[in-house]
Amino acid sequence: MMSCSTCRFYAAAPQPGRGQCRAAPPTVMLAPLKTLAGDTITPISVWPGVEADSWCGQFEEGELCNR
Repeated sequence: MMSCSTCRFYAAAPQPGRGQCRAAPPTVMLAPLKTLAGDTITPISVWPGVEADSWCGQFEEGELCNR
């Protein structure tokens, strides 16, 4: 079955049925950050979150990503 959970680019997350797609480099986004000096916005890099039963056109069979 072609789904994210069986794709070599899928990395499982601690939440059941969720994971990360690692077919491309992480995406930079802005996120709120609480510091002692107050709230600020900071850039972070993240892989897209995906549902285990989702799918896309970049599916590849092979050894699953475990990083």
